[in-house]
Amino acid sequence: MARKFSPFGLLVAATTAVAVGLPSAASAAVPANSWGCVASSLRMTLFTSTPVEPLIANQPQLPCAPQTEGIDNLGPQVGNVIGVDAVRARTQVDNTLPVESETPEADATVVNVRVTNTGSPLLSLPGTISSQASVTCVAGTPKFSSSYSAVPIKIGGQTQATLLT
Repeated sequence: MARKFSPFGLLVAATTAVAVGLPSAASAAVPANSWGCVASSLRMTLFTSTPVEPLIANQPQLPCAPQTEGIDNLGPQVGNVIGVDAVRARTQVDNTLPVESETPEADATVVNVRVTNTGSPLLSLPGTISSQASVTCVAGTPKFSSSYSAVPIKIGGQTQATLLT
């Protein structure tokens, strides 16, 4: 008996998410003048469950600390459903510098995501999806920069236009 696949039952967000910022308020354990950062490379929701983010760098977010989380060749398939060639989330900062001289960064990368049923991918994102965010202090004011890359989406082997907003 063949398994049925519902495209609404499984959601894989292969887009990357990164954030860097100077907190407006700090807890007692975090110095008031410190950067916060976090990077997450993969967010999955199965059916109507709570979203799962298996790779998060600098989970506590505050203060920003260098950390890399990643997996190469996650697959070809996990549970015979999802495959990813590489996934990485990374945060970096030289916190030996004064906070106004630090340049914290967060980046995330996902390479070749695919959702399969029995063999050929039903849904695939062939290529590298990445995003990066960083911040510098210019005359006492945070200056943020970010970049990202996107790839086409293939559904049932047919390439679909990728919409970016």
